[in-house]
Amino acid sequence: MVAKNNLTVYWTLFMYEQWQMHIAATSNGLCYVGSPNKPFEELANWVTKRFPNSVLVQDDEKLQPYTVELAEYFQGKRKTFTIPVDLYGTPFQLSV
Repeated sequence: MVAKNNLTVYWTLFMYEQWQMHIAATSNGLCYVGSPNKPFEELANWVTKRFPNSVLVQDDEKLQPYTVELAEYFQGKRKTFTIPVDLYGTPFQLSV
């Protein structure tokens, strides 16, 4: 098993209407959805803080299932998600 501080984080730029946001996933699932229209540095800083020894790899194809479900959600066609998530945060953040 790969330690959480030494893994690959895959990312893509998700575009929906006037929004652009970076999203990222580990091999376990979606771990990050950025703020709309923020630069790549927001994602890079988040990853550096949580996974200091990780590698960021752009992989639009790997993140395609995530972008499809997010687009369906924004279109009002989806109320729940089937994509796996890999959540990180404080106990309080995870409970929210």
